[in-house]
Amino acid sequence: MLLRSPAARSGLHLRSLLRPRGFSSSPAPAAAAAAEGDDRKIVASVLFERLPVVIPKIHPVVYAFKEFSFRWNQQYKRQYPDDVLGKADARGKGDYQIDYVPAPRITEADKTNDQKSLQRALDNKLYLLLYGKAYGSPDGKPVWHFPEKVYENEETLRLCAESALKSVLGDLSNTYFVGNAPMAHMVVEQNEDSNISSFKVPEGFLSKLWSFVSFLPFFLLLLLLGSTKAVLIGPIAAAIIFLGNSAVIIGLWPAHFIWTYYCVLRTERIGLVLKILAAILLPLPLLLSPLLAIAGSLLGGIGYGVFIPLMATFEAVGEGVADKLTHCFMDGTVSTIAGACTVVRDVTDFCFHSYFSFMDELIRKLGDNETPLDIKLSYLPHTVLVALVAVPFDVIMISGVALWKSPCMLLKGWQRLCEDLVGREGPFLETVCVPFAGLSIILWPLAVIGAVIASFLCSFFFGIRSGVIAYQEASLQMGIAYMIAAVALFDEYTNDMLYLREDRPKYRKTNSINNGTGQNNEGHNITAELGEKRQNGHHRTMKALQQSKTFRQTIHRLRPIQIWDWLFRSCELNGRILLSEGLISAEDMEKCIIKGKCKKLSIKLPAWCILQCLIRSAKYDSHADDVEVTNFNWPKDKVFDWMLGPLLVMKEQVKKLELTEDEEMCLRKLIMTNNNQKPSDWDDCGFPSSDNIKRAQLQAIIRRLQGIVVNMSWVPSFRRRFINLVKALYLEGLEAGAIEGSREGSRSVKRKIEADAASVSKFDDKYVESSSSNGGAALGIDVV
Repeated sequence: MLLRSPAARSGLHLRSLLRPRGFSSSPAPAAAAAAEGDDRKIVASVLFERLPVVIPKIHPVVYAFKEFSFRWNQQYKRQYPDDVLGKADARGKGDYQIDYVPAPRITEADKTNDQKSLQRALDNKLYLLLYGKAYGSPDGKPVWHFPEKVYENEETLRLCAESALKSVLGDLSNTYFVGNAPMAHMVVEQNEDSNISSFKVPEGFLSKLWSFVSFLPFFLLLLLLGSTKAVLIGPIAAAIIFLGNSAVIIGLWPAHFIWTYYCVLRTERIGLVLKILAAILLPLPLLLSPLLAIAGSLLGGIGYGVFIPLMATFEAVGEGVADKLTHCFMDGTVSTIAGACTVVRDVTDFCFHSYFSFMDELIRKLGDNETPLDIKLSYLPHTVLVALVAVPFDVIMISGVALWKSPCMLLKGWQRLCEDLVGREGPFLETVCVPFAGLSIILWPLAVIGAVIASFLCSFFFGIRSGVIAYQEASLQMGIAYMIAAVALFDEYTNDMLYLREDRPKYRKTNSINNGTGQNNEGHNITAELGEKRQNGHHRTMKALQQSKTFRQTIHRLRPIQIWDWLFRSCELNGRILLSEGLISAEDMEKCIIKGKCKKLSIKLPAWCILQCLIRSAKYDSHADDVEVTNFNWPKDKVFDWMLGPLLVMKEQVKKLELTEDEEMCLRKLIMTNNNQKPSDWDDCGFPSSDNIKRAQLQAIIRRLQGIVVNMSWVPSFRRRFINLVKALYLEGLEAGAIEGSREGSRSVKRKIEADAASVSKFDDKYVESSSSNGGAALGIDVV
């Protein structure tokens, strides 16, 4: 049973959806809506399914393997004589040899393609679809839809769904409803102008020409307005980022310099030779790091101050934005300055907290099974030689390849974007995307320049990597081989990016056949050419309208960002539960808000959230959330690979432990309040299982998770978002009575939170509200 209902015009409070909720069969909401004269309706649709009648046909590969296994077993299994197994024939022996004719899998309905018959596709599922007018169909035209009925005065939604199916089938004696609650719920937005987009893809030369001509004034006006805001707001944002980051970097540089030397000399994780080399080579990066950071802050501040107002101006004309004229002038002004302050705050957290946390981890004592990292002096000569040769070689060759192909990248990019602009395809398919895609045409040369600069910077790492390969393989030849292979890899990568043929000199007068492979020696080029044509024409075949995405939405739809957002949403939900159960104390939250000491909460709460996710994933083989990460679709970033790889391993470990519900409930308390160093730490905690091996395995998983969370806490935005999360939980605890508001500490903390929220609200109320919808409290605390 599917449920469709139109969305209310008033704003929906997100927090109400995050609290425990259930299903209700009361008709009160519909009656209330009808009493108010609202034209919104609830429509119950039925997903009627016929299950497969016969088992699916065995795949030929599976059939061949089964036959091979049967013959193998028949050949090597032990044979027993008949006089031992049975003296006389059993009754019915040989009946299976009676001839019979199996029924065909392909029926007459399959041959005639009778789509109204149930006697077809016996090995597949069938679903009932109707063709006709449906509720909410555009312009009242007939469409394919499920059996449906508008909810009126039935006692329950199931009765409404049954009446919808009964009006089609007549008799429901051979049907079965699997539940009373809807299996899905879809909210249909009711637009005032139209229910569907009025934009149509232009066809024909005149339509494309008019689309191109009408696009130019609209785009130029937005570009002029965005450029004006960039000129006015950009210097302010750039100055905030440059001066703020420079002050933090220069102010903390002496402490970073001294503490880095102290930790490197004291740590037990590196050997004596590596310590001596580090002591000799450290001054150079320590002296260059503030200069590079200040230069990066300047360039980043300029880019942020220029591009953010531009993008905000173009996004203001997007879908779902009310009062577009006001947003065109206001968006990207105060919010850009607030975002610049947020950047400075994140840099401060990274320099002041993440750096020292990393160094504390470096000087931590080694475990029993850990060995210090050291290098062999005998490998150093050829390692240094390879690095000295590879760095200039790779820098010259890779930079040369990038410069050589940059005109091709520039022209191909402009060609693709201009073709899409004239034909209103690709990024120009929707009206809302046209201004921003037009901006990409103007800024495309900057993207090409950025690609060349990135290639130049990456070439240094390729050369250094050659020295590392020479050391790891203990071979000068392998290091030189990687030095050359790096250039070939970069060349192949750029060819794939630009859809270029991997051409080579022609060494035969005629095209002959390669006897060894049976392929034409130009077959590779033909294949590459076909692939290029396929790539060039792929987006042209997509005529269906797709929902437009702004730059901010595109960033948030990246899988690493979704995983990052999920972690904080889970911390918010579990934080409420732990606060109500008393596992999170008001003193810990006050220390985090007032003094910034969040080590206990910021490590244990995310560790429990991740462990809970692993337990659910192991039990149901899926988390059932908006984001599902597997071995095949996880982020390809190396950092996320380091973090998510161990999590999938731990999921399998948790799956083999087969935890009971009582053990799962007890783990929450153990993570937040107990030590997890040895099995005896859980003797008096009430853990249901007395198996010391199981306890040790769980404690090892918990310690591993806490270590992963410590690494996550080094990310610049982690500390800011977690403190804002604690503030939101603290306010909710005061409102719910879980925290006593009469204490002096509670009053001082509340005043600090309100003062922080007031300082943020001075920038932009709308900016704060948009931030609070992502998980902040009612005060609108920034959590982006």
